[in-house]
Amino acid sequence: MNMKSERALICVFLCSVLCFVGCVNRSGNNTDNTNDSVVCAQVESFGEFVDRFHNDSLFAMSRLCDSIGGINTDTHVYDSIADDFVMDTLWCKDSIPMYYPFLRDFRMSKDVVVEYDSVNIPAQEYIYIPESSCYVKLRFVRKDGKWFMCGFDFAFL
Repeated sequence: MNMKSERALICVFLCSVLCFVGCVNRSGNNTDNTNDSVVCAQVESFGEFVDRFHNDSLFAMSRLCDSIGGINTDTHVYDSIADDFVMDTLWCKDSIPMYYPFLRDFRMSKDVVVEYDSVNIPAQEYIYIPESSCYVKLRFVRKDGKWFMCGFDFAFL
């Protein structure tokens, strides 16, 4: 072999080794925190999500889980065996938009108190009138760094 062929072969070998090492480094446990900062930048804050959820109805409707459990006192049914009202509801995604304008107005009312718990999962927003049975609870879960509504309690007895 001549000198040029040997150099070309060495260059190809070194490039292959560097590419292989680079690929292994990306797929393995990387001690560099650059990937962590990228993931953190994509995680949505609960406060920003809630503000946008209440101010942008299209955004809110795009952030509903497939299954939304909760309570709806509008559709309560009397259970004669339990001698009580059954209010557990599995909400249909199509019925949530009907409550959206009320929810926004109720939340902005001067008589209500709004509390948040984003530490526990599911996170929740509790909107209520003190010393009454009127309240709305929204529960949220995080999926792939984004918040979604998974529960809706609507109690106005």
